[in-house]
Amino acid sequence: MRNIQCPGLTIGATSVHPALSTSLSVIYDLGFVLFHLTFWRWLKWPQSLGNCGRLNQSITQTLNVMLSYVLFVYGVSLGLVAAQILGPLALAGSGFWLLRTVAQPVLFAGTLSSWIMVAVFALGTGLHVATYLTAMEAGIGILSPGRSLS
Repeated sequence: MRNIQCPGLTIGATSVHPALSTSLSVIYDLGFVLFHLTFWRWLKWPQSLGNCGRLNQSITQTLNVMLSYVLFVYGVSLGLVAAQILGPLALAGSGFWLLRTVAQPVLFAGTLSSWIMVAVFALGTGLHVATYLTAMEAGIGILSPGRSLS
């Protein structure tokens, strides 16, 4: 498998143990669950959302709860998934974090903290790509019509 070259960094499927890359991805995802659950305290919800109107306040809080749930289920699933679907599941996580990376500078002000978040989300993308690459090198994660999930 070909290595991915970045200045000062080589990411190759042979350089990362599959269990380690998967564990790091799971920890990253579950860390974001905890981060999102702290929004009520850090952002002083629901009081600080009062100016948004009741409907927007409810939507914002609901989306936060739903995202926390999805990240929790995804993180746990990534850690427990059958080997045959580890690669595609990790690839889906890569897409999620890549989309979040791109959305950050577009939807949030270009402040230093916003650019730090871009780096944090790019890290998540990289972790999930590494999990995908290690799964593919190990020959797992490839679904074909003749291959059963059981």
